[in-house]
Amino acid sequence: MKDYADKKAADSNIQEGDIVVMRNETKGKLQPNFRPEKYKVINLNGPDMIVQSKENGSTVRRNVQFAKKVQVAEPDTEVKVSEPEPETEHTGPEDCRIVNWRFPAEHKALQGHVIATVSVQTGSACETACHQEPNCVSCNFNRENLTCELSNSSDQTHPDSVVDAPGWTYNAFENDCIGRSCPPGTVCQVGYGGLGEYRCKGQFIAHFPATLHVYALKFHPLPLINVFSVSVWFKTNLVSGSNHQTIVSIVAKDYPKIDAFNIDLREKKIRIESNNKYRFISSGELRDGNWHHMAFTWSAANGDWELYLNGTLSGSGSGFSTGFSMASGYLVAGHEQDSYGGDFDNNEGFYGSMVGFNLWSRVLSKSEITHLASSWCAPLEGDLVKWWQFYPSDVSSLGGIKIKALRCE
Repeated sequence: MKDYADKKAADSNIQEGDIVVMRNETKGKLQPNFRPEKYKVINLNGPDMIVQSKENGSTVRRNVQFAKKVQVAEPDTEVKVSEPEPETEHTGPEDCRIVNWRFPAEHKALQGHVIATVSVQTGSACETACHQEPNCVSCNFNRENLTCELSNSSDQTHPDSVVDAPGWTYNAFENDCIGRSCPPGTVCQVGYGGLGEYRCKGQFIAHFPATLHVYALKFHPLPLINVFSVSVWFKTNLVSGSNHQTIVSIVAKDYPKIDAFNIDLREKKIRIESNNKYRFISSGELRDGNWHHMAFTWSAANGDWELYLNGTLSGSGSGFSTGFSMASGYLVAGHEQDSYGGDFDNNEGFYGSMVGFNLWSRVLSKSEITHLASSWCAPLEGDLVKWWQFYPSDVSSLGGIKIKALRCE
């Protein structure tokens, strides 16, 4: 059926801006939906298009051949894909979901994986309900009793769960979580971050060894950076033989022997290093076995920087690495790099527990930092690096670091 649809799509006269209704496959033919919902075509790419619901504004990807034009685009009107709204506090583009629906199957249903049941008027409304439920990857719609079942699985992972079901229509989108690795305590959710992308939603804690070690959480490469913010929760104690305890280390590929940025805990101080320049901030002893929150912001424009401890501004200034930018940076949490991505000394590691390490490509506002310091479950994730992205596909590379689920109340 897909080949048939792709060939027919090439002959379609549908244009961006047109209003369309969607059609389903029944016995090799395209049939109208019962009580069809109207969509606006906002992007065309070969046989594929992105359409936006006229009812609730949600977007989905469909094959052009499954659409029937009911209203043409307004003349002399330029139609573009909507850009993401500017990031506001506590929300961001990562909260938008774009999925690739497959082809609906009439008189079929997926059994045994239903997570919610709702009443809707149309099959399109059932698909919208699935789109809006982060854990949903497929849905069953009954056109007789107008019942919609949302499932957290699909025929891609449980093909034997699809059964004959007169009066039902089954549909699913591409499950891009298949083969992905998410940390314990998190769940993989499809379509967040863009088409073909995913996110690991939930929270986890990383326990580093409490003795001298050379283990770390790593992420690379970072894009070109000339402004950033970092936020993290940590708890640690004094460890015999430790010189200092490193929270974050960034090394740029072009300068592998110089710390682009390094933040570590010392005796009643936090030291911030960049390009062989230093700032020391009085903090009291933070290696005290209690949880603490730290946030640091920096901008190359004037070298402006701020350091927050437990939601309170503890240090700030300007002229710190002014004009500096980092290309293809290597980010390490929990150890100091002496070269690009390695050369760890066992007395410069972190020896406690860490939660919610995130990195942003902008300066966080004071209210955002206050929110992050209020709870490690605060729903604000970095756009450059999210905490769950430190979790490696090869779990053995964690070494002595233990990852545990963390429940958010």
